[in-house]
Amino acid sequence: MNCSACGTHLPQGVANCPRCGAPTLYAYTHSSIAPNDPTVVSSLNNDPTDASPLYTDAQKPPPTMYGSPSYPNPYDIAPPPPSKRPANRIGLIVGAVLVLFLIGGGVFAWLAYSSARNATAQTAQAATATAQAIATATANFTANGTFRILNTTTNSSRQDGQNKIYSYTQHGVNSGDITGSYTNEETFTLYPDNTGTFSGNITCACTLNGKSGTLLYSITGTSTANGFQGQIFNYQGTGGLAKLHGQGVFQGQGLQGTYSDELHFAS
Repeated sequence: MNCSACGTHLPQGVANCPRCGAPTLYAYTHSSIAPNDPTVVSSLNNDPTDASPLYTDAQKPPPTMYGSPSYPNPYDIAPPPPSKRPANRIGLIVGAVLVLFLIGGGVFAWLAYSSARNATAQTAQAATATAQAIATATANFTANGTFRILNTTTNSSRQDGQNKIYSYTQHGVNSGDITGSYTNEETFTLYPDNTGTFSGNITCACTLNGKSGTLLYSITGTSTANGFQGQIFNYQGTGGLAKLHGQGVFQGQGLQGTYSDELHFAS
């Protein structure tokens, strides 16, 4: 048998439903009160031993078929998950640090590249300047000017067949690209037709292209009644003219003449 109020299965012989406390048929059997008697009113007293029902069958609240309410309590809704903003902030910070690192690395690489490029450019400029200096030092240049014999001293003379050989010391000056005083130690051979040949070694305290020193060179040439001409060679020098090399030609008449030399300073 089931409880007429809540539908709970009732054990044999119980007077009240163990779940809702409603009286059973067994309770009416013992009390001789009809279960559907509308005049029966349950006693409302505080006696804990009173098993009288609180309601008559007519007053009992209708039983529910659904049990406990199944609707969720709005206040029992689970709180939203914690915000992930801290993690997002950490990600942003890490990203910013990486960006700064990349920018710093790029700047450093650019500075290193610029420094290396500048160093390379300076090295190339230095090499170019050195090459230009060497080229300038070793390039040929022309020296032109005049000379004049100031005096001649005959040191000796001798006869050699029909030829007569003289030894001279001459002093003169150079003007033009090569300037300075010189001394010429010369040997002159005069032939019967009044032509002659000569050779000599000249020492000149000279200045050339702003460089000064002692210049030594040799000459050889021929003479006629119309003048003389010859070649200059074997240039050697000291001081600022120590590395001067070259050769040239000269010509003149009487006590003066002109010269034209192709010279260079060896490295």
